[in-house]
Amino acid sequence: MTAEAAPIPRQESLFYGVFSPILLIGVCAGVQVAAGKLLGVWAWVPTMIVFWVIIAALLRGYSRHASVVSRFRPASRSFIWSSKRAR
Repeated sequence: MTAEAAPIPRQESLFYGVFSPILLIGVCAGVQVAAGKLLGVWAWVPTMIVFWVIIAALLRGYSRHASVVSRFRPASRSFIWSSKRAR
């Protein structure tokens, strides 16, 4: 059994929620331009690798889940729609 992750302060959560897409686009654009000079039309490959590495790092660092396994456990409700209904 793994321990639950410590809650992230709201201000820090808002900061990363607002700025992570902007930073992600900026980093990917920089990789695209730099790789484009070397790889031409294949510049999308390193761009996508960097994109998914950044997404994984953000999920790992700022997710409320304690482990990656807990994020991919089977749905607790319906197989098709697993979200909880608002009451």
